[in-house]
Amino acid sequence: MTRVLPTLCLLFLAAAPAAEGTVHSIPLILHPAASPMPALKYPLLPELRDTIPGNAVTHYRQAFKNMKQDAPPSRDWYPAIEQWMAVSLKDFPREETAKFLKQCETTFQEVDAGARSENCDWGLTEEMRKKGVATLLPDVQHMREIAAILQLRIRFEIAEGRFDRAIRAMQTGFAMSRHLAESPTLISALVGVVVSMIVEKRLEEFIQQPDAPNLYWSLTDLPRPFIDLRKPLQGERIMAYGSFPGLIEATADLNAKPWTPDQVEKVVAMFRTFDNQENAILKVKDEAEILFRLPARHEAAKKMLIDQGRPKELVDAMPHIQVGLLVAMEQYDQVFDENLKCQSLPFWEAKPAFAKAEARQKEIMEAKDGPAIPVARVLFCQVKKVFTTRTRIDRQIAALRCVEAVRLYAAAHGGKPPTSLDEIKDAPLPLDPVNNKPFNYRLVGDRVFLTCAPFPSPAPANYDTPTFELILKPNAETPSGGR
Repeated sequence: MTRVLPTLCLLFLAAAPAAEGTVHSIPLILHPAASPMPALKYPLLPELRDTIPGNAVTHYRQAFKNMKQDAPPSRDWYPAIEQWMAVSLKDFPREETAKFLKQCETTFQEVDAGARSENCDWGLTEEMRKKGVATLLPDVQHMREIAAILQLRIRFEIAEGRFDRAIRAMQTGFAMSRHLAESPTLISALVGVVVSMIVEKRLEEFIQQPDAPNLYWSLTDLPRPFIDLRKPLQGERIMAYGSFPGLIEATADLNAKPWTPDQVEKVVAMFRTFDNQENAILKVKDEAEILFRLPARHEAAKKMLIDQGRPKELVDAMPHIQVGLLVAMEQYDQVFDENLKCQSLPFWEAKPAFAKAEARQKEIMEAKDGPAIPVARVLFCQVKKVFTTRTRIDRQIAALRCVEAVRLYAAAHGGKPPTSLDEIKDAPLPLDPVNNKPFNYRLVGDRVFLTCAPFPSPAPANYDTPTFELILKPNAETPSGGR
């Protein structure tokens, strides 16, 4: 059962590790295509007019129940899906896939309804206030399984040439990824990034079909950033405070009373919640260090609380662990805010801001007179890494806008690509969100190479520096008004 974890040990959920070595281009075989009429004929997110009343989560949970009831166990169908997704589209086993998808009809009905619901509330915030890192997240794994069969459905519709249905399925996937980020947990938001990347890969396949409509304006219409991390990051703070019973109340109330022995025992028990597990909050050596440091730093910690405006008689009566935690959470807030203040900036602006935040974070966390309980070190989430992961999908969307702009240009210029991006005048081109500069564009013979700016990486890799190789194929008749 998935828990709310306080670190980024599960960051791998958002993307596979980058492979070192030479950067290989990603070939896209394209056909010229003008803008459809109307321009947003194929939206990639459900529109408000398509929404239905209710909570999306209710439908997603029912979808998983239906999937468990109607489809084979995941251990049976995961290998088949992996195999079906690995073959080329011309070798895609449509008949086998159709049989499998037929079993999932009621699942897809609920998923589609969830993606088009007016609101999304996972109902976790209050539970996180009470349980902190002990909060269970069964929905995360369920949504990953739903995404696995959804990508198969998208590919099946593309293989069948049913573009309207493929677009609808991609709408569902993109909406579902954003709904995951409505959860107050980072792990859910990172799974949301995974889902959006899965759909984006199918989008790359979609635009390569000979009669595929041009999606430049549909991509341009997507939110930026695509995944909003504000709520998940704020939830990370709730999780940190909620991990220790009574801490939220004691922090908010300057007149908070000393904890009783029973309260102290509950707090101590939380430190040992995950003992002997890889993700233990504190290891045995940490507990020994805390027992040594608490008395040594108790008087200084008390003074800090009194300076905040807490009555001296109450602070004097507080047990050591209460005083230590109150001071530790003040340090946690300082470290967290140093990073959180950067997350709303564009990536290229945030990079130097994060560097300053890291320096300040190191100064705070390594101070010799720091708190006896290292909560900030143990529970702090590395916002920069999360932010970088989120930016990957924004960059992919921006790059595909450029790809579709090339198709727009080719449709109006006899099927020929522009010699440079500057020649494209009818569609405003996005800058690479990594460096706020134009994408690198090279015309080599009859092929175009569109390269993204790299993220900081020890070696070049497709994952960090994707290069799209655009191979334009002429249409039987270049359309003049779009499909």
